[in-house]
Amino acid sequence: MKRIPLVLAMAAAGFTAWGQPVTLTNEHCDLRVVYHPDATNKLAFGIRDSDRGISYKPNEVILTATEAARLTLPGDIPPLGTAGAPLWVLPASQNPLLLYLGFSGDGLPQGVFDGPVNVRLLSISGPGDFFVWQAGGTGALEFQMDTTDGFSDQDSVPLFPGGHSHHNWGFTSNGIVTITLEATGRRLGAATNETSIETTLTFHVLPIPNEPDSPFALWQETHWPGVSDLALIGPEANPDADGLLNLLEYAFALDPKVPSLDGIPQLSIRELAGERFAVLTYRQAMGATDLEFDPVVTSNLLLPDWQPITDQLEVTDHDSYRLVTMRDTVPLAASTARFFQLRVSLKTAP
Repeated sequence: MKRIPLVLAMAAAGFTAWGQPVTLTNEHCDLRVVYHPDATNKLAFGIRDSDRGISYKPNEVILTATEAARLTLPGDIPPLGTAGAPLWVLPASQNPLLLYLGFSGDGLPQGVFDGPVNVRLLSISGPGDFFVWQAGGTGALEFQMDTTDGFSDQDSVPLFPGGHSHHNWGFTSNGIVTITLEATGRRLGAATNETSIETTLTFHVLPIPNEPDSPFALWQETHWPGVSDLALIGPEANPDADGLLNLLEYAFALDPKVPSLDGIPQLSIRELAGERFAVLTYRQAMGATDLEFDPVVTSNLLLPDWQPITDQLEVTDHDSYRLVTMRDTVPLAASTARFFQLRVSLKTAP
């Protein structure tokens, strides 16, 4: 599944912001584990862009391995593959053409945990296998994560307060790959572990193949006949530079060649039974049967607990799209802020 969310916020003054995932391709970034002592899940993940000094939640970024990351194995290198096989690598040493992705314990306090906090790989979705490794002192490869032999506690990277390390991140196939991680550590004197919520990272390993006969592929062919350049027609491309990715132009029945924000999801306020509620209205393109639309809401972006929005008020059909109106069930007066996501998912070939 390919998932691209739109984020919207509703406060007393109304609609305040919306955005899309940030694509990271050659920045110095770290996967950080952060400690929140007052939260139910006291450990959480974040992505820190050190080049720009910006922190993101994992679902706000797409981590990209460009075609410059592709290597050909010179010989058999278990478990990475056999001689001549392709391997996409985000390396442990910085390359200005590639994403430089590390692990960071800068968000962990000193004197709280009895040993390291472990970042463990729980699952993977997408084509091929995934690895995280470093070169040992003798030059041998030391694997911290390896999906070829299943998943276990051995698929983990230890983090210490203030610690920072870089590893090689490897993929045996191009496509959309998601990995699910969990951070676990035990506080001094505690009998049980502190564990983060399961957190997913999305990697785009380029080029991303499309299902040839999918409705989205037919939409691509309609707008760009005979063109295969993903930088122009890909789901994450934005050829008209209007801030909407092609997948969202497709989802909302918009023209990807005309820069316009007319037709994007809208938040409004509606009064029902004497109380004011936030209402989300969005388009669903007719014929886009390979898409899923999942509206969700939370009151806290720092510790998000996204809940599905299920109260559908109205559905009206238009020539090229269906207009859907969903209502939040929490009155505006009962919360200082409400944040909405419309998650648009494109099914890709297995």
